[in-house]
Amino acid sequence: MTWVFRTVLALSIACAAILSYLHGQRVQHLTARITQASAQVAVLETLGGSLHNELLKAILEPDVDKATEALSQFERDAMHALGALEQMTETEVGFVQDEERAEEAAELMRPAHLRDATVKTLVAARRLIKVRQSADIMTDATVLLEHLEVERTTLSHMVSDIQLDERAEIRAATDRISSAQKAIGFRLSLLLTLAALSGIAALVTARRQRLHADNRRNHALMAMIEQGTVAPPDAHDPLSPALARVANHIKSVSDAKAATERELENRTAALQLSASKLKQIDETRRRFLADLGHSLKTPLAIARGSVEALPDGGAKRLAALEAIDQVTRRVSDLLQLSRSDDGRLLRKNQLLELTELLDNRVAELSALPQGEHITLTTDGDGPYEIEGDREALTRMFDAIIENGLRYAGPDAPLSISIDTIEKSVRVSIVDQGPGVSQGNVVFDRDTSFYQGGTGIGLAMAQQIALDHQGRIAIKETSRGAQFDITLPRTPYFETQS
Repeated sequence: MTWVFRTVLALSIACAAILSYLHGQRVQHLTARITQASAQVAVLETLGGSLHNELLKAILEPDVDKATEALSQFERDAMHALGALEQMTETEVGFVQDEERAEEAAELMRPAHLRDATVKTLVAARRLIKVRQSADIMTDATVLLEHLEVERTTLSHMVSDIQLDERAEIRAATDRISSAQKAIGFRLSLLLTLAALSGIAALVTARRQRLHADNRRNHALMAMIEQGTVAPPDAHDPLSPALARVANHIKSVSDAKAATERELENRTAALQLSASKLKQIDETRRRFLADLGHSLKTPLAIARGSVEALPDGGAKRLAALEAIDQVTRRVSDLLQLSRSDDGRLLRKNQLLELTELLDNRVAELSALPQGEHITLTTDGDGPYEIEGDREALTRMFDAIIENGLRYAGPDAPLSISIDTIEKSVRVSIVDQGPGVSQGNVVFDRDTSFYQGGTGIGLAMAQQIALDHQGRIAIKETSRGAQFDITLPRTPYFETQS
């Protein structure tokens, strides 16, 4: 019988170790769920704060220009929060277990619904601000204001509902951790009790067998001693070493359980601290970018006003105004590029036709100095349709075209051509400048490609191309530089379906 009790003892200890490991894995999974849900709640709180602060500030601001600027700030903050929420949702659905994936997959549509509601709210707010700009005093803004309040309330309710759902997930995960801890504690207690009882039973059985054998031997020895054939032997008791071994086993299992609980508490505290720090860092970065934009734009606006107020200075006055406008554009580019580095340059994908887009850009840029010397040609293999963000692509083309206009003239036009290469569309912009010898270094924001430039515009252009799964290549021609922008083309049969 001794071997039976020893087998039960070994199995009990093995089961306790396996249960402890599985419990640790389960707790780690639930803790990761809590972290993701907490991060999403923090992002939603940021969006809700923007909804009640920046949006209301834009609506109530008596100055129309300041109202428009406040509305743009709300749009940037909201789109950043929605992009972060979309990434977190995809991450959460990616690591959930198979039985939970169908339940969590519905959350993938949340960011899209929130984005649609946000766009509707922005459209309603812009209409209201546009009415305020109108000179028609008979225009009744009550209907627009009511429509804006409906859209804002809908968006606010959606944010609140998602927050409640994520907090419910946090509570559910916390409760499951607590229940799992209670269950594992009870099971480990049973296994340890079984192990202890099995060890004691094994020792008692071994002791009884040894005593029984000793009694028989003692009887035989006593008989032999009485006969004078052998001397009495020294007694030897094996019980103490066996008890020590069982006690060591029990202590090791108890120590492992205590270490697991301490590790769980430490990791939970560390995750909570990390979530708090991430929220604080994000808020600090957002405020820094906002302060930077305000701090730079105000002095530039003052400088431009001062130059405009000067007596007509001819070419020098126009050159000064152009320089101030260029620096203002570079400040906007810098803010956009800073947001792109940490994922804040969010794209609104839509189907675009490059000939139409570039036609519009050429028409608008023709008002710039030398702008009438831009030519646009195609290889006739249109339509040249792509998917992308119209505003971002406009900034990309403007950055390259404005660089080339410095050297355009009647005998040196800035040529733009569109053709197709396999499954891509290539836009080639050729200027008549001094050429290049730096390769891809011109796309570094710390490098000025043309004399007097900041390098920010071309760095932003390269970043936008990469965001659209494209690229910008630059090479030297016989009379200047050629920029080749390659973007993935949307197949014609897909656009017709």
